[in-house]
Amino acid sequence: MPPRADAIANLYRVTWADRLAARLSGPMRRRVALSVDPAWAVLGDPERGRALLAGRFGLGEAVAQPGRSIWDITADMPAAEATRQSFAFLDDLAAVASPAAQRAAALWVGQWLTRQGNGRGPGWRPALAAARLERLTRHQTWLTSRSDGLGRGRIERALARHQRFALRRLSAVSGGADGAICLARLVAAGAVLSDGRELQSRAQDALEPLLPRLIGSDGAVDDRCPETLARVFSALAFAARGLDLAGQQILPEHRAALDRMAGPLRALRLGDGTLARFHGGGAGSPAGLDAALAAAGVRSGLVPAHPMGFARLARGRSLVIADLAPPPVGVPGSDAHASTLAFEFCVGSHPLIVNCGSGAAFGPDWHNAARKSASHSTVIVDQESSARFADTGAALDGPGDVQADLHLDRPDAHVVGAHNGYAAGCGVIHVRRLDLDAAGDHLRGEDLLSALTTGEKSRFRQAGGPQGVPFVLRFHLHPDVDAHLDAALGTVHLALPGGGHWLFRHQGGVSLRLDASVYLDNTRAEPRACRQIVLEGRARDYATTVRWSLGREAGTPSFPRDVVRGEAPDDTRPGQV
Repeated sequence: MPPRADAIANLYRVTWADRLAARLSGPMRRRVALSVDPAWAVLGDPERGRALLAGRFGLGEAVAQPGRSIWDITADMPAAEATRQSFAFLDDLAAVASPAAQRAAALWVGQWLTRQGNGRGPGWRPALAAARLERLTRHQTWLTSRSDGLGRGRIERALARHQRFALRRLSAVSGGADGAICLARLVAAGAVLSDGRELQSRAQDALEPLLPRLIGSDGAVDDRCPETLARVFSALAFAARGLDLAGQQILPEHRAALDRMAGPLRALRLGDGTLARFHGGGAGSPAGLDAALAAAGVRSGLVPAHPMGFARLARGRSLVIADLAPPPVGVPGSDAHASTLAFEFCVGSHPLIVNCGSGAAFGPDWHNAARKSASHSTVIVDQESSARFADTGAALDGPGDVQADLHLDRPDAHVVGAHNGYAAGCGVIHVRRLDLDAAGDHLRGEDLLSALTTGEKSRFRQAGGPQGVPFVLRFHLHPDVDAHLDAALGTVHLALPGGGHWLFRHQGGVSLRLDASVYLDNTRAEPRACRQIVLEGRARDYATTVRWSLGREAGTPSFPRDVVRGEAPDDTRPGQV
């Protein structure tokens, strides 16, 4: 085993019951074959696959290490180790579709089977074993199709061991999103294995009563994370596809959950096919999301006006997704962020205004910093966040009252949101209006800080004194956006990779500057450097207003060249596809 493997295993708290079940699930001479081949779609990211081949494993290593095995690198972060133990690299290497990728995939799977396949290592937990089992069934033909690939018998013996382990530990699968994903993967694998009917049936029996508790009537998940929604939907969709390939019926709650979730999932995708990054979620895989939507068989469905508490404004080639709801307070397993009234904005397939993202993959310091309001494109008052958090990830408290007024059926779509997350500390209510014109060429914003009640006014005076309460508006820019400040005119020129040029303006007695920022992408080993537009001022009156705008510069193309995969948002109204 690699160095420090025992210490890594402790991070996962592999229980004695898991370890015993893994050992008892041998011997390896037993084999289970595929009854049907589930290799029907490529779900990975070829860019990540090429990074893996270059030795950039995303496990915390400082430099690329070409020629080394993925198992020769120590992963101290639980999230990185879980990704490796789940064989996620198979999806990305398969997306590269080269002989080198195929050789690497077969080598790394074979090394794991030699070192950990007999029940050792940190990967013998139900969720990780289910992920490996599902991926081994999908990639078996690819892994064994070359003369220098893995032997079919070796994989079939591994499938048999994983299947028996899953049957032994099925009762230990947790509830919530992770439990639903685990069970859906077992359904998908059981459906295509020649001896998988018991696994399929027992996993379905556990999954059916879980789904109505997990997925709301509006298709939402409790942690309000778009990537959680996408992960659950994708697992259910691929299970449905496996059942279809095997000629099996999808059960009613499984079908109903897919139908409910498809609309919110479509609404929370940006123009490049990725997901809006809120509450600890990443951008997801556009190809994987496309494949999941196709596998689910949900060809149409209502696009909600307020999916999971977010507002979606789409006009022309421009799209805004704004967080108009409280963070998930007291939700087990959530990674809530203080993002109320923050937004993301893209033009075609090019993100322009973003949030910093989740820092969970980069250690506790990044994780804590990324959850604060300062890491989101919103207003920060008196250097505080609009919500406070426990170390477990859930919000301890946040805005107790969030109001949202949506007008998305008008030519110029606009929304107004308000929250009281700063009222207890400094007596300030934050109100934000976002207005996207009919052509998608101008996004106008107005931020109001107000103290209305007697108590709020008293706290406002105490917090600010004669100088007033300090506040900052932050607009984090995507790393691919080139920004230049014109100090004389008080504007910022923004250039998109596809040739589009936009201009940021403001009003309201605030200073303007460009600061450094970071873009936290959990598919990369290090944070990416970017910039942020910062408006800074003080609220001296009981009502302080700042107006700002993002407008396409005259003479620049309305349709910037798409250099990133994805479809542009259309002029879809709520209630349509």
